[in-house]
Amino acid sequence: MNEEYGFGGKGNAYTEFSAETLKPYIDRHYRTLPEPENTLIGGSSFGAYIALYTAICYPDLFGKVCGISFVMWQDDGAIIRLIQQSDISPAMGIYLSMGGQETDNTDFNQTAYEHVVKVRQTLIAAGVDENRIRFDFIPDGTHHESTWGPLFAEAHRWLIHL
Repeated sequence: MNEEYGFGGKGNAYTEFSAETLKPYIDRHYRTLPEPENTLIGGSSFGAYIALYTAICYPDLFGKVCGISFVMWQDDGAIIRLIQQSDISPAMGIYLSMGGQETDNTDFNQTAYEHVVKVRQTLIAAGVDENRIRFDFIPDGTHHESTWGPLFAEAHRWLIHL
């Protein structure tokens, strides 16, 4: 629960469900390549956050992460601490993006950008190969599907070719 903003979620339950129920179901019922190097999890906004969180918590399942319009303003640095305390594979592939026009508040946009830079730096310090982390900054990008759609196609293409 974020006390300042008065909201919280069920991120751990979502992460557990994704890793322990949904992925095994998909792998049992469809022709997949179930290894982490072939398994991508992704999302936009808070979905980007929970995708990275899930991959960190379940590195034996998820080897690639797509985080479009990644946000962490709500977590008081928790994802940074998690990265620092986790054993992250140097082979993990991570795509992150941020738009310059995420909101109409330029100070917030600058802070959001700095957060993504900090996440990238922390991942590299934790041992992830720098060439396996891509951060795209889109100066006119907004916090909207009109920006996210084209980014997803490029992120997916980049991640599957790692």
